[in-house]
Amino acid sequence: MAGISRGLGLSLGTFVILGLLGYILSLFLDVPVIGEYLGEIKKYIDANS
Repeated sequence: MAGISRGLGLSLGTFVILGLLGYILSLFLDVPVIGEYLGEIKKYIDANS
């Protein structure tokens, strides 16, 4: 039971952290270099989903 709880906790924690990181990075889309790179990633994700 401890292994299942740990695996689930790590998975959910990773999901939340990556989600917050993605949101924070999306706020910087106006920065020219970072914005272009993130814009390309967003287009790629939108095209494949």
